[in-house]
Amino acid sequence: MLDAVSTVGVDLGPATGYNLALGALAALAAAAVLRERGADRYLATTLAGLLLFVVGGSVAAVTVPELVHWLHGAGAVLVVAGIYVPATADLRGDPSAEPLAGTARARRSAEWMTPMDDEILDLLRGSDLVLTPAVVALNLGRSRAEVNRRLAKLEGGGLVERVERGKYRIAADGAAYLDGRLRPPASVP
Repeated sequence: MLDAVSTVGVDLGPATGYNLALGALAALAAAAVLRERGADRYLATTLAGLLLFVVGGSVAAVTVPELVHWLHGAGAVLVVAGIYVPATADLRGDPSAEPLAGTARARRSAEWMTPMDDEILDLLRGSDLVLTPAVVALNLGRSRAEVNRRLAKLEGGGLVERVERGKYRIAADGAAYLDGRLRPPASVP
């Protein structure tokens, strides 16, 4: 095969062959990722840019060397667009970027709540256990006193339940809040 290609004036060096093989593997990996994650247009744009850079650049190096830099530039633009657009849309609050935000952004917390409250609720729901403030503090890397204060507030807001002295679990309202289906009360006692 190399002799046939060489007779038409195209010389495949080892680097070009390596790039083409790498491009073929990248194309297979990209197809697998798209099949697994679905048709995410930003991911598809990023993968198209990578493939254009790797495969298109290698093919152009063999066939039309003058276009290599143009194809690399176009591939780079696609990669940047695929990464930059959803990131900036998320920062602007664009609803099309909602899947990037996760559930934490969908939650509407009350003014009395802190980011640590979400951490506590996530831990309680994730463990599906009754936990003490000391265990919660240890798992979150926080002080027990700080966790005690936040658990008291969360209990006052109906988001956690005290099972017995010093033992807590997530309440139904706490799970609903984490799912974005409930806004906590505006104030707690």
